[in-house]
Amino acid sequence: MVRRLTLPLGVLILGIVLATKCAAADFMIQADVASQGSTQHVEGRPIFMSKNQVQMILRDGQFFEFAPAEAHNVRRSSEHFAPYSAGELRTRLVNEFGPSFDVTGTGHYLVVHPRGEQDRWAARFENLYRSFVHYFMIRGLKVKEPEYPLVAVVWRNQQQYFDYAKRHNVPITPQTIGYYSPTTNRVHLFDATGGQIYGGAGAGARNAAANWQQNADTIIHEVTHQTAFNTGVHTRFTGCPRWLAEGLGTLFEARGINSSREYPNKADRINRGRLSDFKRLTGQGVDAGTLAELVAGDRLFNQDPAKAYAVSWAFTFFLVETQPRQYADYLTLTAARKPGTPYPEAARLADFGKQFGENFALHAARFKQFMAELR
Repeated sequence: MVRRLTLPLGVLILGIVLATKCAAADFMIQADVASQGSTQHVEGRPIFMSKNQVQMILRDGQFFEFAPAEAHNVRRSSEHFAPYSAGELRTRLVNEFGPSFDVTGTGHYLVVHPRGEQDRWAARFENLYRSFVHYFMIRGLKVKEPEYPLVAVVWRNQQQYFDYAKRHNVPITPQTIGYYSPTTNRVHLFDATGGQIYGGAGAGARNAAANWQQNADTIIHEVTHQTAFNTGVHTRFTGCPRWLAEGLGTLFEARGINSSREYPNKADRINRGRLSDFKRLTGQGVDAGTLAELVAGDRLFNQDPAKAYAVSWAFTFFLVETQPRQYADYLTLTAARKPGTPYPEAARLADFGKQFGENFALHAARFKQFMAELR
């Protein structure tokens, strides 16, 4: 019998760090990681390693982090990262979610949903993905194919959705009707229609249609996040500026963005709900200091989330409408940062200044004029 040598993780990491200088690797490692009284077997690509911390992307796209002291039976399992195929991942999802759910595959998506409802979900996720790619391709921004199938989970009702989030320590509020998790790389939402098929006439049909629109709005925003983080528009591992991520998510809520072929006019590209919020919360504009604070950090989201979302949409819309090439280059620049590295305020301001200029007083004046002209 041939025995496979497994090195202590500290020794293995030291050799890997010296060889790769902490850059993201292409090879895979396996390990048995002890956590909270149980042991989890993991396999994936290390993206950051030190004597105190290991960060990995697992074969299904999930992020996993552990301390070297927690790991045993560590070995280098392959010279190349091999994500699960759609078939392999589908089998794992079936086992994870059980017989009351189906898993439907499309070109890029695996959608976990209540049994028998695939026609209501899978195609919508795939169509939004294709609209996102189309939007950026015609603006000269090259997007890459996702490394692994994209997973979306549709819970049968709100209670199931909240129960799952609680079990997995996801800090959502009662107002959160859907979310994308950069850690798991999955979208979660619940069926606001309660499984109703809307059609015909009457109050019941109108209510079902309105509830489905709530589903649609949630899907659009969260799929935009998921697609951006999986096609190279954003990166999951370097602290993507929140205004940039949420600005893009709210941008795509407008039908002229998420369905630009059917709605090509500028008026359709305006997110009417966010425009109303912006005018209500800011008057006609924001000053240079607020814009600089938005770009530099996430404090505004902690202090006044409604205003932060509104300003993020408005400033993003201003930039893509007036400086689309610079905006595309800015996305490329922010997504190119090395995994595991911090993104401090000074670096964020410097990157923004490289593409748009450092004069925030000028940005604020132009932004104010642009927003005042929107109808």
